[in-house]
Amino acid sequence: MPRRFSQATRCLAVAATCCLPAAALGAGPQRVKIAVMDVRNVQGVAEGTSTILSDIIVSEVAKAKFDVISRSDIAAMVGFEKEKQMLGCSDDSKCLAEIGGALGVDYMLTGQVGQIGSRYRISLLLVDSKKAKVAARSAQFCDRNEDALATAAQATVAEILAAVPRPEAAAAAATAKAAAPPPAAEVTATAGPNRTGAWITYGVSGAFLLTGVITGISAQSKYNDLKAQQGQPGYPQAWDSQSDQIRKLSKAADACYLLGVIGVGVGTVLWLTAGPSEPAKKVAVGPVLGGGQVGIAAAGQF
Repeated sequence: MPRRFSQATRCLAVAATCCLPAAALGAGPQRVKIAVMDVRNVQGVAEGTSTILSDIIVSEVAKAKFDVISRSDIAAMVGFEKEKQMLGCSDDSKCLAEIGGALGVDYMLTGQVGQIGSRYRISLLLVDSKKAKVAARSAQFCDRNEDALATAAQATVAEILAAVPRPEAAAAAATAKAAAPPPAAEVTATAGPNRTGAWITYGVSGAFLLTGVITGISAQSKYNDLKAQQGQPGYPQAWDSQSDQIRKLSKAADACYLLGVIGVGVGTVLWLTAGPSEPAKKVAVGPVLGGGQVGIAAAGQF
């Protein structure tokens, strides 16, 4: 069952939601969709072998975290006549792009296998359905045995998928950047009561609270996205891969809230008990997150 977030995380996340634009809290990016056509047998390869190669390619694309539409899915979606047309344009990028647009996928992946001389050769072609052009090509030669051919197919898929942009990777990087602690702040004491310590403590407390709000919103957003997938195919796998990250974000947010509140209390005590002014001192401070713990780092004159 999904983990329930602490009441503090929920309250602060909801409060911050009211102050942020809706775009910042939208659902996460959709995964790239790739339609995989059967590998075309040119010559010298058994039909059963080419069928298994097609299954290997579908499995490798799914393993790389793409949404995959296989040949059987395509046949069910476009019908027999459209499928025959698709088989006739396995090397025509514009024709493949048209089929990909009809299927609503981002890319079409097609390929062929055959024997030439004493070796096998497998080649794949990736077509961008939206731009109607070839996005990547990849081919491998291997010894004339099925084990080497299966290995070559896997390597070819990995090489061609490296050319596909990953929106979810960019979103994860943005989330990590948003959850990162703010840079250290330099504070200089001025004339009057010596309240440098209070100002530093308030500044660090504010940084912790802000980091907690951002991290809490990120955790809540990911939890909502995951909860929306309940009942859909692949939900258990999605839960296994994402729940641990959500738990870590939630714990980090709770720790930031706690340290922020404690810091406010300490800063208030320092403010009320400030003694006479001393010569100006420079101190650099900032929060430190790592290893599942949260702390404060300070450097300078004390």
